[in-house]
Amino acid sequence: VQETFGQTQGTMLSILLIFAGLIALGSVLNAALVSLSEREREVGTFRVLGYWPKEIGRIFRGEQFLLIGVGTILGLVAGYGLSHGLAIAYDTELYRFPVQIKPIRLAETVLLMTLFGMIAQWFILGAIRRLDWMEAQKIRE
Repeated sequence: VQETFGQTQGTMLSILLIFAGLIALGSVLNAALVSLSEREREVGTFRVLGYWPKEIGRIFRGEQFLLIGVGTILGLVAGYGLSHGLAIAYDTELYRFPVQIKPIRLAETVLLMTLFGMIAQWFILGAIRRLDWMEAQKIRE
């Protein structure tokens, strides 16, 4: 019973991790694209002034990784608290789920969020390169 339960739990955990990764990537990418669309005129102005796309991308990269850093730290703290809360809620005479979070898992989470940020940055750089400078200047606020 324990072996079957362990296999089932491992499969479900893998599926949940894949979906969580897709949601995290989508959230990071969406935030970056919204930031770009809100500042399209500013990006067009920089391009007209002679800035290269990579130079403009650095502005977005700094903002994005600051948000990812703060969000990841808050997410790790909230996840740790939630794990303890769930363990306490399901603590009965029949079941006990001890909270065991390995430091390597926390490091993997930080690395994955950094990777998602780099993927989003790649999309943003492509959008900056494709941006029509003159059309961006004509946008009225």
